[in-house]
Amino acid sequence: MPYLSSALTYAVAAHLPSYGKRGSDRAFPPTVSFLRPGFIAHRCDQLQVGERITLVNGIPVNGLTHDHVLTVLRNAGTDVHLQVEYDLNDKCFTRSQNTMSKCTDIVLEKERGSFGLTLRGGAYGPDRSKSRPITVTNIRTGGPAHREGRLRVGDRVLCINGVDVFSATLAVAQRLLEESLNSATLTIEYDVSILESVRKATGALVVEIDKAAGTDLGIMLKIKDADPAQNTPRSIVIDSITPASTADRLATIYKVRCGALHCGDEIISVDGIGLEYTTLAEARQLLRGQASTVRLEIVPLSQMLSNAAETFVCWIF
Repeated sequence: MPYLSSALTYAVAAHLPSYGKRGSDRAFPPTVSFLRPGFIAHRCDQLQVGERITLVNGIPVNGLTHDHVLTVLRNAGTDVHLQVEYDLNDKCFTRSQNTMSKCTDIVLEKERGSFGLTLRGGAYGPDRSKSRPITVTNIRTGGPAHREGRLRVGDRVLCINGVDVFSATLAVAQRLLEESLNSATLTIEYDVSILESVRKATGALVVEIDKAAGTDLGIMLKIKDADPAQNTPRSIVIDSITPASTADRLATIYKVRCGALHCGDEIISVDGIGLEYTTLAEARQLLRGQASTVRLEIVPLSQMLSNAAETFVCWIF
């Protein structure tokens, strides 16, 4: 199992991470097993549970007993420099099959010196097989990245404040974030599954979206007026979808996450409530809802265009 080292520094030795009863006298090497919420090791966003500690202020700890490792940590002083190893086979580095990639910019505000996310990966010159894209591997609950709402574990960071980090080392990416004063703009790449049945649908589709109660899905709506020539009634359609939003990423058809929603799709109902006579404000309120899942019945734009084309061909002949 390939591992890669990452160096980091954080302050206040009294708030060190817990690594469990591990050492040369245990079955496992020194490993981070717990980060106490709110303490510096948790807020620094540089450590993750499961990572192996190899150096403490330059002192190797792999061959030390559990008690000796604790002693080294407690005597490390107020500024602690750790080197850790992380698993390159972690699922966050694995891209799913049958997906398409999208890119967008996300602006994060800095809070207490951090953006609330952990990065891993990056170029590794000595051995290219150990190189991985700069990847978001953790988002701290309540932090800036979590509150922004669009970042997900597994997203790849392509640029930071306009600086290309596609081929950069992890240290370069972390330094760019550290040097950002009040905010940082991340250009991210994220995946959306492609479901062929959406393209070939011949009737209304039922789409489920998981969300936090009362949160914005990232869907903008508009009213499409009735068209007597096409014999189509007034309807409410999707005007735009915020990139990397909940609706963009997490729409589900038959328990398969996919890019099921697109601009121009008609929304027939929300949680069983028809939208034939609702106002835009009422439709938006239904989308926000207080339930953890929103159930939409939609007619894909591709299907409407196909039906219109068939009608036109029949009229010609």
